[in-house]
Amino acid sequence: MKKLFALLAVVAIFNFTNELHSQARIISTGGPFMVMDGGVYLVVENTNPAAIAPSSGAPDLNLVSEDENNIVKWYMDPVGNVGANHQIPFTDTNGDYARIVTRFPNAASAGTPGANFHMQFSSYGTPPGNTPLPSLVTHLTNYNVAIATPGVQGNTANAPNTVDRFWFMEMFDFTASPEPNLRFAVPLAEQDGITTGNVMVQRFNESANLWADWFSPTTLLSASPFFTTAGTDIPTGEFYKTWTLTSFDEPLSVELLNFTAECENAGATIKWSTASEQNSDYFTVERSNDGTFWETVTEIDAAGSSSSLINYEVTDEYAANGINYYKVIETDVNGVKTQFGPVSTSCGTNVFEIVNVINDFSDNSPLDLVINSSSDKIASIKIIDIAGKLVYDQANTTIPEGLSTISLNKSDLSMGVYFIAVQTEDELLGRKVILN
Repeated sequence: MKKLFALLAVVAIFNFTNELHSQARIISTGGPFMVMDGGVYLVVENTNPAAIAPSSGAPDLNLVSEDENNIVKWYMDPVGNVGANHQIPFTDTNGDYARIVTRFPNAASAGTPGANFHMQFSSYGTPPGNTPLPSLVTHLTNYNVAIATPGVQGNTANAPNTVDRFWFMEMFDFTASPEPNLRFAVPLAEQDGITTGNVMVQRFNESANLWADWFSPTTLLSASPFFTTAGTDIPTGEFYKTWTLTSFDEPLSVELLNFTAECENAGATIKWSTASEQNSDYFTVERSNDGTFWETVTEIDAAGSSSSLINYEVTDEYAANGINYYKVIETDVNGVKTQFGPVSTSCGTNVFEIVNVINDFSDNSPLDLVINSSSDKIASIKIIDIAGKLVYDQANTTIPEGLSTISLNKSDLSMGVYFIAVQTEDELLGRKVILN
């Protein structure tokens, strides 16, 4: 028979260092401490949302995890307990709340859980500086800076704008993922200067190595010596293991979900998606045919502030025949710009052309051919002088898809007019060049 655990003492400290099971309720009186130590599990097999609860009118249980591997494993029934709060009463060692409250607000949010659906919870506080980092987290840098490369972190260590605590949650055994609403409590001593009006809930996307998209700003509800956030709905696909709270003004980094360009009959279709936006003003789509010179295709309004998935799509009716490069630039309300891309797409049935010949007139510099190709090719490159004599022959030259530069040695060529021929199995390109 599984153990039934009930704390009935006026003041109690209970330590366990292995695994504790409860099929009935865990009822506490007198505000006791249950200290988890050494990587243990508290397994709650009762799906009643009140399976962990104080007795009527009594102070809460103080459940001290303070380690990522001290885990509460709670079997739940999201479908049968829609709207009910499941409280995991974590505290710090002083008894100040660091709890998690989860609920499934409606039938749709309950998903399709399996017979053994359960969630696992743990938490620990840190000194200022947020170390040690959780097992899946590699950094605490922010994204409130203009950068040129998507996915690259900002350079600012963001620990001063992050509460000194991490929470951990995982879900198991479901067909369609439930979508919980989460509330967090953080001890006042771990607040780290974040005010009651500018807090956000964030989680770490370990696959992308990013502090993925923040959710809508929430509120820290004051109840000294701790603060509690208002509820945050977590949609399907946005649930990860590691969570924290950050400043609305200096969020941890976000990710662009996708960015693609594809040629169609009407031109090139450019699509991108954002999972959340904060103070975004507008997006600019730019096109280039050589990756160097860019022109604006269009500008469209951004969402401003959103925690929902938003899909954007524009059509470039004037996409050139050949390789087209696209980038998207987001401009926020403060004028800060963030660039995404470039991505490329090939328009037209078959593209193979010499875009440019670069000759800087130096004896030691090569002669550079800039070639645009819609597919990988093998070619021979020949240079013929004005008298029709073959003076340069380079066989089996690989020309990759897209825009590439092929460098030719011109040190044996004297000044004069030449004809360059680039020949594949079924195509021939020609260009006249003057060396002087």
